[in-house]
Amino acid sequence: MTGENSYTTTFASGQSKLKWPIDVKTAGITLTLSADDLLELELGLASDPWGKSSGHMKDYDYIDESRYPGRTAHSGVDIFSQSGLDSRALICSVRSRVLPLRYRYVSVGVSAGYEYQEFDYRAYDTRQVGFGPWIDQTSSASGPVSTYAAEYDIFSVGLVARSSIENVLILTLDASILPAVRVTDEDDHLRRSRLSTSSCSGSGYQTALSTLFKVSKKCFISTECALSRIHTYGDHEQYWYGDDPASSINDTGQRLTNISAEIDQKTFRASIGAVYRF
Repeated sequence: MTGENSYTTTFASGQSKLKWPIDVKTAGITLTLSADDLLELELGLASDPWGKSSGHMKDYDYIDESRYPGRTAHSGVDIFSQSGLDSRALICSVRSRVLPLRYRYVSVGVSAGYEYQEFDYRAYDTRQVGFGPWIDQTSSASGPVSTYAAEYDIFSVGLVARSSIENVLILTLDASILPAVRVTDEDDHLRRSRLSTSSCSGSGYQTALSTLFKVSKKCFISTECALSRIHTYGDHEQYWYGDDPASSINDTGQRLTNISAEIDQKTFRASIGAVYRF
């Protein structure tokens, strides 16, 4: 599973966008209950333990210089940083299909489902670059710098088409909309003693193609490719649980609310597995 989780916050002095890569290699199990190739219920669980990510967390800051005396106007990214990552993931899903319409080798129907996703990150060894009037912000930090967690509740409805080719190869095409997506996240900036949380809702879409290749009467090889896009928006809050060394005052206990937030996700999944039918 590849892609990214990203969240954007917009506030009085500018905008910040963070991109957290998805680099997941899971092991999982799926249980499917079916009745006469008409009704199907699928339960799935996949998990990826903590491991080093091949990607980096990227942070883009766009700052309104008019709010900072002595800083000249500058367009584009003002401060950019990236950090190394450890990450893990957990995905639980339930999906049902009903295929009442049949014509020769093709069955058509509808699907509905729910998926829970959790992504956790630990960022470290940050390299930061300032541009234009913010060149003095160029710096680096070794060791842990932040942790991030995002949880998704994803509901789907869609159309499904299935075709059997000489009882050897079964193709299933799913095209779904994601009419209700709820996301919460938590970003702990360890070096600034600041905990940021967001709560967003929105929608998206997903397409998937899966195959079953018959090896014997009860054994199959399965594959699946899926592409999804999600966009949500909501509110963001920041709380300083300690003094922020980047400011000249004691920030402990300070809280900022009513910050606009957008959380997006784009992913591509590819899987292969072994299937046994009872």
